[in-house]
Amino acid sequence: MTFYTNLAAQYYDAFFECTDEQELNFWAQHIASSASPALELGVGTGRILLPLVERGLTVEGVDCSATMLAQCRAKAAARNLHPHLYEQYIEQLQLEKQYGFIFSPLGTWQQIADRAAAQQALTRCCERLLPGGTLMLYTFLPWYNAPEFGQWHVLPEVTTADGIVLHVEKKRNS
Repeated sequence: MTFYTNLAAQYYDAFFECTDEQELNFWAQHIASSASPALELGVGTGRILLPLVERGLTVEGVDCSATMLAQCRAKAAARNLHPHLYEQYIEQLQLEKQYGFIFSPLGTWQQIADRAAAQQALTRCCERLLPGGTLMLYTFLPWYNAPEFGQWHVLPEVTTADGIVLHVEKKRNS
């Protein structure tokens, strides 16, 4: 069940309309260095996807909220953009295409509260990756990287037995 319908979807769009250039540049850099196309999980109203498509990047989006996707399509049409958007839950992802880069900005991934559903979502995402592709999930809010919350640092890459490369950041409290 999604809570991003009607008023909640409108509130989200009003509250999160602004995207700073640093965030967009971060995603654009990763998308540009990966095999095309890219897939945004929890695309919502297109806060990240639409500016990236305007930059000429091939990005598609998936979201479980029909209301959010309708807003995304309307905003895209107003900008003369026509991205591929899919209405699906991440844990039930059934797309025929594979992607070089799949990403989940902001807090989308944390909304999968059930452990089994999160594992299923992770499996579905990995199935949709091209060989050598990248799955990047935000699991914290980036603006909490302030001294009073500790600092984040990148750990060495870890490669799993099945060849998946993990890039891990860990919070350090000093």
